[in-house]
Amino acid sequence: MLERFQSYIKEHQLVGRNAKLLLAVSGGVDSVVLSHLIHRLGVGFAIAHCNFKLRGKEADADERFVKKLAANYGCEFLVKQFKTEQFAADNRMGIQEAARKLRYQWFHEMCVEHGYDYLVTAHHADDLVETIILNITRGTGIAGLHGILPVRGNVIRPMLFASRKEIEEYALEHELLYREDSSNESIKYARNRVRQKVMPVLKQLNPNVVDTISRHAEIVADIESILDQYCEDFLHRSKLKIKNGDEVIIQVRDLLVSPGARYLLYRILNPFGFNSSMCANVYRALNTRKSGEVFYSATHRVVHDREMLVVQKNDDVSDDREYEVLPEDDGLIMRYGSFEFIKSKIPTGKPWKEPHDLENPDVAYLDADKIQYPLKVRTWIRADRFNPLGMKGKKLLSDFFTDLKVPAYVKNKTYLVLSNNEIIWVAGMRISESYKITRSTKRILKIRLLRLNGITNGF
Repeated sequence: MLERFQSYIKEHQLVGRNAKLLLAVSGGVDSVVLSHLIHRLGVGFAIAHCNFKLRGKEADADERFVKKLAANYGCEFLVKQFKTEQFAADNRMGIQEAARKLRYQWFHEMCVEHGYDYLVTAHHADDLVETIILNITRGTGIAGLHGILPVRGNVIRPMLFASRKEIEEYALEHELLYREDSSNESIKYARNRVRQKVMPVLKQLNPNVVDTISRHAEIVADIESILDQYCEDFLHRSKLKIKNGDEVIIQVRDLLVSPGARYLLYRILNPFGFNSSMCANVYRALNTRKSGEVFYSATHRVVHDREMLVVQKNDDVSDDREYEVLPEDDGLIMRYGSFEFIKSKIPTGKPWKEPHDLENPDVAYLDADKIQYPLKVRTWIRADRFNPLGMKGKKLLSDFFTDLKVPAYVKNKTYLVLSNNEIIWVAGMRISESYKITRSTKRILKIRLLRLNGITNGF
């Protein structure tokens, strides 16, 4: 076992010279064997133990056992007790998910605080296979098919080469004491059901199923690396994905004709919290041409708007406040932009000289004598009507947006300037016919829109 342990570490380049290691030790056979193997390598390490306070006296006995183990090795011992059930309830998550989040967050803090280079865990080949099976049943991308990796960030797993049976035999051979976790027998947890119900059936079909799936997992990991490089190169060369401030815009037509379109979509959306099942739903909507659908992850949403997919933060919605502008105000700052208000007069007897920025959509020149204060600035609502420059009569602002093919994500960030509850400017698009400058205009109000975070109309 020791030779294979050393070979696996060398093959995957897991530990550099003089690295400071923090071992996650529960007291079970896996982590006890890990500690023994690391000690035999002559590498210095510290031990960290989590007490999730879920099994009463049994959990406290685990903590005392691991503390004694650390003392036997003469290494530093770190321990943390968690209120796991309360954390799970407060964050609306399962106990196992809560425990995982708590322990990795604490492990990371300890690595930073004490200067450890790597966190070492005792995951083994059976854990790898169980994870792959769980990923498949829940819906997974290619990453789920290779399961646990030997290294991810500063977390290394040098025992993935060994099966649970081999680890237990090593502990027996070296007369290692360890703790049994009674919760491992409970089938209320999904992983335990796979371990106790599914794995025995698979081993009947193939006694070497753990080794077989483990070897295939390594192949899948290599394939993923090749695909990742292809995707990075393709996205870098193409204009399929465009960064627009805090948003990402995906050109639907370019995506659908790209090789591996489904996987490209997954690669783009996965960093925003969309798993393979969610991405499959988005891809299905693209192929059925269902515009207007919205898909949500925990942190982001994807809006299918005609020929675009727009990725936004979930809190990145329209600015619902209404702002007032008084005659003495020369500026106003909102969520998605700011306005400058500049007043001027046309000299008596002289025609108005058109400025150089008259055609700039982010600048409005209005007849100040027709304006009543306070002005109001807000985003649009469904009932809004507007008299666009160059047209007679009013039309629904929603129809105006439709005529210009304004995307939904732009509409939500478009401000309206109103006088006496009448729209005088759809900021960045068009002024009102009723407030344009004419030969009789004597005073001018210039309003300039300054967009924040690189936001543009984008249509």
